[in-house]
Amino acid sequence: MAIVKELLQNKPISINGGSRRPTIKGNHYMYNNDPCNVSFQEMRHQGTLTVIVNVRLNQNGDTSFLPWQEDKICSL
Repeated sequence: MAIVKELLQNKPISINGGSRRPTIKGNHYMYNNDPCNVSFQEMRHQGTLTVIVNVRLNQNGDTSFLPWQEDKICSL
């Protein structure tokens, strides 16, 4: 299922993708363009609906996932 803007509005997001480590040069985070699968699920945690996004490296994956970093430059 696609992750669309309407799904994410007003909901905290948790990203699970620890295996993708960027190369960091100052404020620039550079990620490899590794194929991956991205899935999500909605969970209630202490009464708040949270979207958990799972990123799993997969050579047959159909997605390039670029994480967002506050006040940083991110690229693939």
